[in-house]
Amino acid sequence: MVDTAQECQLTMRADRSSYIVFSVIWLPLIILDADLAIEAIIKHQNVLSLLTLLLLLVGAYGIFLFWLSAFKLIVDNGELSYKTLFSSEKRLSISEITRSQYMVGGDGIGKPFMRLELYGEKSNCDALLMINIKVFSRADLSKLQQLLQDSGVIFEDGPDEEDESIS
Repeated sequence: MVDTAQECQLTMRADRSSYIVFSVIWLPLIILDADLAIEAIIKHQNVLSLLTLLLLLVGAYGIFLFWLSAFKLIVDNGELSYKTLFSSEKRLSISEITRSQYMVGGDGIGKPFMRLELYGEKSNCDALLMINIKVFSRADLSKLQQLLQDSGVIFEDGPDEEDESIS
């Protein structure tokens, strides 16, 4: 097992494409409602409901941007730390990780749909850590995978490939 994790540093945050996707979803709604509100003001119509909707849309968009900005994964000094908006920072020594697996699917409450599950020797069934990979760039995920593989972590195939080999 090569101890390259001690020397490498990697900092990952939500990728720009994640911000773009949420902006493409929310900004047209905000612009449309703002346009309707301005039109209603010009025509001296009741704008309270439109302004309330505009405030709610801007607030929801802001919450999503804040949620994205909270994602942070750092590998430094042989330790991996992962933080999201709704969870406390989780720290894990890379030497504790023996295997990992990319998973897709909602297998339970609180599990990210697309995730990287990290396992240790003592955790055959339960993952030591589940990382939401959807928000990170593919380049950063490739760097993380290479760093973990260089540290001796085994990447296993997902359940879909195993199920096909059984049938």
